[in-house]
Amino acid sequence: MRTVVLAFAVLLLIQTGASKRVLKVFKELTSPVEEQHTWTMQPEGLPKVSRCENQGAVLGGLVPNSQATNVRFIKTFKLPTPNAGVLVTFDAWIMKKQLFTRRVVCNPDPFTTVSPKDGQLLGLSQGRSSILFGPQSENFVMTLQLNPNEPISRRAYAVKNVVIEVLGCDESCASCKDFQSCATCPQFAVPERRGNDTICVCRKGSIAKSKNPLVCVPEEGKCHESCATCSGPTRRDCRSCRQGFELQDGSCVCPRGTFLNGNSCQRCHPDCVDCTGGAADQCASCAIGATIQQGRCVCPAGFKVKTQSPVSCVKEEPRQEPKQEPKQEPKPIICHGSCKTCSGAGENQCTSCFDNSVLVERNGGKFCQCQRGFFEESKVPLKCKKIPCHFSCKLCSGANENQCLECHPNAVLVEGDGGAKTCDCPPPNILWETSPNYICNEKYVKYEDCLLYTSPSPRDS
Repeated sequence: MRTVVLAFAVLLLIQTGASKRVLKVFKELTSPVEEQHTWTMQPEGLPKVSRCENQGAVLGGLVPNSQATNVRFIKTFKLPTPNAGVLVTFDAWIMKKQLFTRRVVCNPDPFTTVSPKDGQLLGLSQGRSSILFGPQSENFVMTLQLNPNEPISRRAYAVKNVVIEVLGCDESCASCKDFQSCATCPQFAVPERRGNDTICVCRKGSIAKSKNPLVCVPEEGKCHESCATCSGPTRRDCRSCRQGFELQDGSCVCPRGTFLNGNSCQRCHPDCVDCTGGAADQCASCAIGATIQQGRCVCPAGFKVKTQSPVSCVKEEPRQEPKQEPKQEPKPIICHGSCKTCSGAGENQCTSCFDNSVLVERNGGKFCQCQRGFFEESKVPLKCKKIPCHFSCKLCSGANENQCLECHPNAVLVEGDGGAKTCDCPPPNILWETSPNYICNEKYVKYEDCLLYTSPSPRDS
């Protein structure tokens, strides 16, 4: 952060020979009454604004004589870039109170001078004045200091209409080092010293197409025939190349696989990698394995051609008979646990089944499942166990009387609600007792049979 002190009546217009680019502009104190609050005053408590009959409101002015030399107005400005220059332009006056009329007027004072101070060149005040500072840091702190040379009762200093221009380097630069020096120049331009500044100018052999911004182009007919754009007339001054050429170290040359034929690049013969002409016997280099013999790319002894365009070679290997792999016996098939025999390892590739299970075809495969009246006790391996049925069922899906699948002789399967299936004896048959055996006409019969009713029951007699 750099502080700049302006002691009024000591400002000098500093001229520069370069055309600075303006990065930002601050306009201050065009209306001092409204803007006085943005400035800090030291010491505090004194009025910041005075009025002249011929200039209106101004910053500064008549203050007590004992404090006149210590009065300062301070403000900090944030710059958009470091190392910028700052040009301050303003209106400065000597305020005078006329002895008899008591009127306060603001007039320039061309006779007041002082010596240099704080490293700045100071000089005459002529009303509208400018001074150039730089280079600055990111914060530019400006201090306006009242410095009268006569008693304050008769005169004081005031300022108004301050313009702060933040300056970069000359407009001819491509980039800036600071506000007085170019870091880089545009194409075909070179740096040149002008007084305290460094600017960019078109180099010899080129002319300025425009000046703001600076655009330099080679003079017509000055480039080498291989160049599209250039910085000079020789082959090594190329900036870009005509079609068919490529840029290498400032020169335009034919790319690999081509040769210069007049003003253009032509392809080599397909046998060559590089060449001096377009014939097969004008090769300059070859692909891997090939050698040049009488200008041609050929395979040496013990090598054979691998590719033709370009010719490449590989070493010949002695011919070997292919090794015969020993014949391997097919591995035995391990069947799925549900199959007894199989044609493959899947559960859908069974060819025969274990006891109490049957082979069924489903979805294009063959599976083993428990036969009717049996349930899966385990799936792998498949074990089927007979279901203990209710005595009224011959075959069943469970132990309850409503889970019959098949009935004893003379009984019929009756389907009820919810999928229930029971066995019943239709007339004239009758089931006498629900016990391990049926009792009919005092005669024991097997419980599997339903007795045909032919005489009264003993219970009915």
